[in-house]
Amino acid sequence: MSNDTHLLTEDTIESADTIRMPRPLYKVYRVFISKRTGIGLILAMGFLTLMGTLIQQSTENNRADATAYADWLDSVRPRYQGWTGVLDLLGMFNVFGSWWFKAVNVLLCISILCCIMHRIPLLWKRATRPQLHVTEGFFAHASIHHDVTAPVPAEQSLEHLRTTMRRKGYRVIDDPRGPGLNLYTDKFRWPPFGTIFAHVAFVIILLGVLVTSNTGFSEDNVPVSIGDRVDIGHGTGLTITATSFSDTYYEDGRPKDYVSHLVLYKDGVQVKEQDTRVNEPLRYEGVKFFQASFGFAARIQVKDSTGKVLHEGGVPLQYTTEDQKNSFGKLPLPNQGVDAFVITAASGQTDAQIQPGDVAIKVQPTDQDSTIGQKVITQGQTAQIGDLTYT
Repeated sequence: MSNDTHLLTEDTIESADTIRMPRPLYKVYRVFISKRTGIGLILAMGFLTLMGTLIQQSTENNRADATAYADWLDSVRPRYQGWTGVLDLLGMFNVFGSWWFKAVNVLLCISILCCIMHRIPLLWKRATRPQLHVTEGFFAHASIHHDVTAPVPAEQSLEHLRTTMRRKGYRVIDDPRGPGLNLYTDKFRWPPFGTIFAHVAFVIILLGVLVTSNTGFSEDNVPVSIGDRVDIGHGTGLTITATSFSDTYYEDGRPKDYVSHLVLYKDGVQVKEQDTRVNEPLRYEGVKFFQASFGFAARIQVKDSTGKVLHEGGVPLQYTTEDQKNSFGKLPLPNQGVDAFVITAASGQTDAQIQPGDVAIKVQPTDQDSTIGQKVITQGQTAQIGDLTYT
């Protein structure tokens, strides 16, 4: 009997599959647990997420109406120029709602779940039934190993090791197979299961994205003029009003604060009121209102020939012409079959025909390029264009 006592502190990594299934399903399973598959899906998800962040996304309302979507494409054409049609064809203006984003999402979830299935039996086996017996070559080639010759009997040395390791919190298992006397010890056998929880959490996040993209709604552009009430739609019964807006700056011109005071109504009854900032959205029943941007609006009153008021409120000047010289907003009047465009000089620009404080109103038949009439009016003045009067 040798007086050399071996202390095994590492166990070998299992490589054999522990999941039993029919061969055709097994082949698919092997594809999903492949590192190449996982890396490829992660890169695809990262690329699509980056594109959805960098490329301006269309709103649900725009996509629901072909004319509105065509107008929206025209509004972003100056930015993307010749690539606009290509990006539209590839679905890059609705990345997170595209079928391929959803497909990558689902495939990545399946890949992670397959890896979890593959990993759990191996971790359980390593934690509960570690490999006790190894050859001398294991110690000779181990990256960390050490030989100690003790001037005491082997049984005494073994017992001392067993007592010491247990006192330090190690699990101690005897290996009776020989040759000689052998102990297996390890510690922290359960923490590797933390990777399972981390992967499950990632799957939950991905499924949350998938559920949100199919069941929730997102409106990236909800212009609210001061004093007007805007219907949120989507069956929520919510309407929002901005009663005031203020922007403040530091002495060097850097922005200091943007504050919108919002009042929220549900079915006509006020339910919440709050000062809203960029990182302080108004929240109500799972719907969040973020302050995204600010700009100018022109308050327009429209009457028909009988004096009936058809519209009275703000028209956000949220669009810019291709030459960047004019800002404009669109006022649809569907019951009259016309659209009125309210036009001013863009911020920092001048227009010889539109003086400060004035607006040009251009009226067109709905969904047509012809013009019924166009006039420049000053605040407080009224102009008749077609059958309607505009103030």
